[in-house]
This record gives sequence, C-alpha cells and structure tokens, in this order.
Amino acid sequence: MNSVRQVTRHHVEPGRADMGIKITAQGPYGQGGDQSQYVVTAGAEALCHVQFQQGNPAEYGVNGVSLEALLAICLDRLDHLQRGAYANPYNEHARLDIERAIESLNDRVREREWRRSIPSET
Repeated sequence: MNSVRQVTRHHVEPGRADMGIKITAQGPYGQGGDQSQYVVTAGAEALCHVQFQQGNPAEYGVNGVSLEALLAICLDRLDHLQRGAYANPYNEHARLDIERAIESLNDRVREREWRRSIPSET
C-alpha cells in the first residue's frame, strides 16, 4: 500500500529553526513496516530525495542508501563543525549519539551474521 505522510521530528517549534524544511515519506511500506523514499523540500524547491535500501543487498542488489551511510554523513558534518567556529557542547553530544547509533546498527548486522554462522539443528 502506497502512503504519503509528513515527518516533523526536525521541528523545534512550528516555523522556528526548521527553515521551512518539509520532509515527506512516500511509497509502499516494506516487509519491516518502513517506507524507503523521502523527499526534502523548502517551499517549492526539492532539496533532496533519499532512497533507502529495500531488502537484503545479497538478494536484491544495492538499490538504496543505508541508515549507516546517512548517519556517517551527519557525523562527518558534525566532526567538521566541532573543529571550527561553531563548536559547542550540543554538537558534541549529537556527534556522540550518532556514533552510538552507527555502532548499534553495526551490532545488529554482526549479530545477524553470527546467527547465520551457527549450524542449524534439524
């Protein structure tokens, strides 16, 4: 089932500090209950389109970006901000949380691979 919905988690208060950025999730829901397409706009201008991986890349090939890749972009930007004139404790806290998020997602993959390596009992 195709669905279009607005994502508003980036709003501080309506019209304040969100720069009028609108995020729309769209497309069908996947097996995990997720949507794989997001469009980011500001007014009438499309800023970017994000297509997430759908299904196991070993089965379906690489057809989108991973959460880890997008988090790595955010982490890289915060790393550089922390080395410049805009360094502050809030950026550092966000940077550490993103590092933790990436590690948690990597742990998920490691566990999945570990489970596959265990011989099944029949």
